[in-house]
Amino acid sequence: MSTPNFRQYNTRNYCVLLDENHADDYEFVVDDLSYCAEDKGFERKRDYVRSMEMSIFAEQSDYENRYNTALTEMKVTTQLGVISGYYADATIDFDIIVRPIVSGYDYRLSDYNDIFSMVQDILADLEGEIASFGDDDWNYGIWKMNKKHVQTWLNNLITKKYDACDEFCEEHCDCRLTCRGIFSNGEAVYSRIG
Repeated sequence: MSTPNFRQYNTRNYCVLLDENHADDYEFVVDDLSYCAEDKGFERKRDYVRSMEMSIFAEQSDYENRYNTALTEMKVTTQLGVISGYYADATIDFDIIVRPIVSGYDYRLSDYNDIFSMVQDILADLEGEIASFGDDDWNYGIWKMNKKHVQTWLNNLITKKYDACDEFCEEHCDCRLTCRGIFSNGEAVYSRIG
């Protein structure tokens, strides 16, 4: 391929659905993917459309609270979707959204370069909440003592969901590609993995 056809959010590699395999039955393939995701505990979504933005076909939301305090209550939503290629084909990808209940702000993994940066922003948000408003269970001193533990917990939680989603995408794609380079004129070179 010689043009930047694919868009990638969070997968380690481009997990591609080839048009040559699915040109006439794209919706059937995406529907089949949603059933596979349902077997893994996801809720199927039926409002997907072929587009350059990620079209969600399955979603899973969990409430996590490691320390039984309002400060560490998180809603973690994992979304699986398909992104159409610019010229042809499509990629399977995912996003992870963490919402600390105390702030109500969504942190999307696709907005960050890595999990560590995302966790740092969540911790800063939580620290701001406790400094401004306090918490029934934790004061600022207790927060400072437990901040590293909360960081480790969040990092492990997000990493576990990341690995499961990346594995799903790689398991259900037609081929995995990596981008070898993008030239100054915008053309890209991909190569197959495995």
